Amino acid sequence: MAAPMPSLALEYLSGSLASSFTAAVFNPLEIVKTRLQLQDMPGWRRVYTRGFLAALCTTAREDGLARLWRYGLAPIVARDFLYSGVRTGMYPTVRAALASNRPASETRLAHKVAAGALCGGAGSCLANPLDVVRVRMIAEGGVVDARTGRLTTGMRAGEVPRWTSSVRCFVDAVRADGYVRGLALRGLAPSASRAALLTAAQMSTYDHSKVLAKRHGLLREGLLLHCAAAGASGFAAQVACNPADVVKSRVMSMRAAPDGPAARANANAAAALCHILRKEGVRGLY
Repeated sequence: MAAPMPSLALEYLSGSLASSFTAAVFNPLEIVKTRLQLQDMPGWRRVYTRGFLAALCTTAREDGLARLWRYGLAPIVARDFLYSGVRTGMYPTVRAALASNRPASETRLAHKVAAGALCGGAGSCLANPLDVVRVRMIAEGGVVDARTGRLTTGMRAGEVPRWTSSVRCFVDAVRADGYVRGLALRGLAPSASRAALLTAAQMSTYDHSKVLAKRHGLLREGLLLHCAAAGASGFAAQVACNPADVVKSRVMSMRAAPDGPAARANANAAAALCHILRKEGVRGLY
């Protein structure tokens, strides 16, 4: 009989496989979210004007439903396999280590927040190159006219595609700026901040809301309790991390060497944040 898989490896694989599957299923939502974050940057074509659902319908109508599972799919699945294995899969182990192996019901909220932030930040650092490629391929996506070779839909309509695959995008970034500057460090600060905020809010809220609901007799262990905790944690996570997510997407969409107003405005996290607040206000971060 085969030896049982070590618990840490099992936790990592559970987080990786579950998140990779989820990323593949919900890739259309990721495409629209990222484009909405990018379209108000200088030099980009504004393609959506009526909100998230209208943007999703517009993309499906113009590009075809199947293409919603093409743009950026490979890098987001690969990214989530690396990123979420650490972010969610290793959270119970890190939480237990910080709390001196106390059970979850006796662990302080501060320890849960710290465990989430550590796991999220570490996972983001590991997967950052794939995240850069994901953002760029989503922005690049569109239908190519067979006669002219130019994009007819998407954020770069009228332009010739720069990359035909995620691999070419990866190689181009390495050639242009080097692996470290162009991929490993590109947008790393807002990406790690976003992941730390996301995981700290998500995991701690999910964990602690279940404990409080059971302690005060609001809900008993079961599906309803888990769904309620998941809803609360999802809301808390998005409120906490969305500003960093917008900044991350904008910085990652640009090359490391500023060569125009859009690149200079988003050369780093600080420049992108100042540009958003100056031109769009706080609303631009959400």
